[in-house]
Amino acid sequence: MKVLYLVIGGVESPGVQNKILSKVKAFNNVGIDTRGLFFTFSDLEKVEDKYEIIPLKIKIPKLVSGKFFWRLLYFYRDKYTYTRINEIVQKYQFDVIIFRYSGSNYALKKFARDYSKKIIFEFNARILIDLIKYNVHNSFLDKYKIFSEKKYFPSVMKHAKAIISVTKDILIDEVKRAKVELPTLVLGNGVDLTKIKIRKAPEYDGKLIKMCISIGASNQSVFGLERLANSIAAYNGSQKFEVYIAGRFDIKKLDELNNICGKSIFFSEGLLNANQLQDLYASCHLAFAALAMYILDANYSSSLKVNEYLASGIPFFLAYIEPVLSEIKGIEKYYCMFEKKSSLLDMNIVIDFLDS
Repeated sequence: MKVLYLVIGGVESPGVQNKILSKVKAFNNVGIDTRGLFFTFSDLEKVEDKYEIIPLKIKIPKLVSGKFFWRLLYFYRDKYTYTRINEIVQKYQFDVIIFRYSGSNYALKKFARDYSKKIIFEFNARILIDLIKYNVHNSFLDKYKIFSEKKYFPSVMKHAKAIISVTKDILIDEVKRAKVELPTLVLGNGVDLTKIKIRKAPEYDGKLIKMCISIGASNQSVFGLERLANSIAAYNGSQKFEVYIAGRFDIKKLDELNNICGKSIFFSEGLLNANQLQDLYASCHLAFAALAMYILDANYSSSLKVNEYLASGIPFFLAYIEPVLSEIKGIEKYYCMFEKKSSLLDMNIVIDFLDS
């Protein structure tokens, strides 16, 4: 069997890159001839065989850049993207396409129809719910994405071969929206352990706890940084805290977090590569995963961060159910779980967790 694994954007995060490359490698290791095709608007370097990075360079027609007609840019971008994808796909012989789903539109509907019953869609989020939850600016682009998702998703899924999801919550939601019966599979996130080194834990002097999180290039509300900031601000003990954020992060938001705490304890490290991320883990005492999953009303998540934390050997805390934690025996002492709600975190529990 020959497989094409398609990804549009979203591979700037080292964790996502590691996950996708690990899948391509795993398929090939078990005898499934698999090639990854990464379509991106960013500049990425190729580091391994069996995948290609295809840059998306859009030449915007003058008409689209004119008054009012700029709204056509998003439709034009989608059309260009899937035209380019089709050009590349046609170069290869394949039996199945695994497509990392990022949203529906008319161009994807046409692409799915052209390759009907050959595409397995992989879902890593509840797309429509995320779009609505994160529609804070109410921009034209937000409205366009929500409209397209509602209108075209059932038509796209009509031509799907199957659905893969990283969690049961996501699977239930997307199958319900698809309005068609399809083969399904829940397959959690994984990482290539050979690319992650076990850290040497830094000394803890009992006075300062350094914490970190990798948010990649993702939406940031679910990570609950405000919840953590408010919890630190409410803490009245002598322990000091510092929080390091890896990924694209708004500096204004950073100022807001520090204003909550009354001093600068949140620091932005920017978007880090894999080695830099490992160095960050090695410099911190604790890490944390999502603390505000209640925003999405989701009980479960399959986080790349948690897999990386476990592989790196850095203890962490979180506020949702992570399926992988119940599958590995003897790791209970390496993580601390808080309730999935908006209440303050008891920082004394965090301190006791590190002491243990």
